[in-house]
Amino acid sequence: MKNIIILFLALLTQHLMGQPIGPEVKWVVNLHNTYSAKFTSDDKYIVANDGGMLMVIDAESGSILRQRNLTETIYAIDLMDNDSIIVCAGSRNIVKFLNFYTLDTVKMIRNYEVSIGSINHFDITNDNKIIALNCSQRKVVIYDLENNKVIKEFTSNNPDYFKIKYCDNDNKLAIALSESVLILDTKTYSLVKDIGGGSRTTPVLDFDISSDETKLITCADDGKIMIWDLISGDKIDEYDIDIGIDLRAVKYLLDNQKIIYSGGGSIRTTVIDITNKKRLYRNEQLQSRGFEISHDNKYILLVEGGSYVLLDVDKILSVPGYDNPVDSIIYPNPGENIITIEIQISKPVQIEYSIYNETGINVKKGIKGITDTGISSLQFDISSLSDGIYFIELRYDNSIKRYKFIKGS
Repeated sequence: MKNIIILFLALLTQHLMGQPIGPEVKWVVNLHNTYSAKFTSDDKYIVANDGGMLMVIDAESGSILRQRNLTETIYAIDLMDNDSIIVCAGSRNIVKFLNFYTLDTVKMIRNYEVSIGSINHFDITNDNKIIALNCSQRKVVIYDLENNKVIKEFTSNNPDYFKIKYCDNDNKLAIALSESVLILDTKTYSLVKDIGGGSRTTPVLDFDISSDETKLITCADDGKIMIWDLISGDKIDEYDIDIGIDLRAVKYLLDNQKIIYSGGGSIRTTVIDITNKKRLYRNEQLQSRGFEISHDNKYILLVEGGSYVLLDVDKILSVPGYDNPVDSIIYPNPGENIITIEIQISKPVQIEYSIYNETGINVKKGIKGITDTGISSLQFDISSLSDGIYFIELRYDNSIKRYKFIKGS
């Protein structure tokens, strides 16, 4: 009953604050901060932390089943030994550590103090013997968990955050270093492939590998998402999401034919079908610096500021798209050079607008001021756009309206 009340209050708070409550949002858990989270392999539970508290959440209801307040700060977590052990990386004052807790009781059973800087991200081999660590001193450290010792260290030119992921049955290790993703042989830690070197000028902040391990997808702070052939290292496709945005996270979804991305700035949580390059979903209220996808691909857990938000993938894909509001008129549609949108305004406003193509790429944006109340006509020059389907979003007076139009005769 206590957890139900907590969940109800969290949802009520989200509603009052104007934060995400919609058909695709299964639940919201409000915390002081949110750092990282992992689904168990059966997707029944989510292990999460708010920096100073470790918790086990019921994935179905969002109820916090078990929790432990900690005296240290946790930055990254993962699971091992068939999900029975929670691995936490963090710090207490100047001491950096790896702590191990049981899933069923959240009781600490092992502790390693490590002198390698703060650990921001890590990945563990399938046999739970080796852990690869990304450290704040711009180092990658390969650590032997059985013997509690460092096996290998090498330096990165990246800022403190970068991604690490084992692949090819742990025979290879993918590391986002500077503008590239390096693929290393885990026996010798020699370089197998440098993917993306010279293709961009900003560091890769996140990447994901397709389930069949044939493709690699990357995102960076330059607003570009790139898809690579993991075997040859050749670039397959590129999405220029926006200019000057804070693109932070990207993952494959479902059958590797869809991707989800999110970040800061003007970007929001968005799902794209990469087979036909169409945007399937975008939530203007959801701005996330990271997310986790359940193993069955049914749910997406967003790490959003001080909240964990669970999205239902089936409902995401069935959310109505850009149906033009009934209280507005857009014409001509199709249009060639100028389209007009008539809207009802109750007070003078500044209207921000963005035009997107079918893939979700922002092709035009700006601001229009309206000083008169009543019905106002907004005109948009679309003469420079190629023929096709577009979406326009108007943001004003704490509201968002979306329209679909066709450029062409």
